Amino acid sequence: MIWPPGPCPDLVLDPRPATFNDGSGLRLLCRARNRVLARQGRLRLAADSGRLLRILRPALLANAFEILPDLHTDHSDAPDQGTVSAVAG
Repeated sequence: MIWPPGPCPDLVLDPRPATFNDGSGLRLLCRARNRVLARQGRLRLAADSGRLLRILRPALLANAFEILPDLHTDHSDAPDQGTVSAVAG
């Protein structure tokens, strides 16, 4: 389910509490992002360290997500980034 429901959702996910992320987690992030984009919305990830990027880079997903340094940053003018799929193993 996409929250908020309806057109143009604006979703910020905070994966920082996760202690482990593998291909399943990457696929879930890509699926959520693609569903949000299909409704002309946007999905952003809050990440204040390089840990998330170290996970995204080998899967060629580092540029697929808009990364915020914290939950309070507003990037309402950021460009749209298209659909992605996870290459995970």
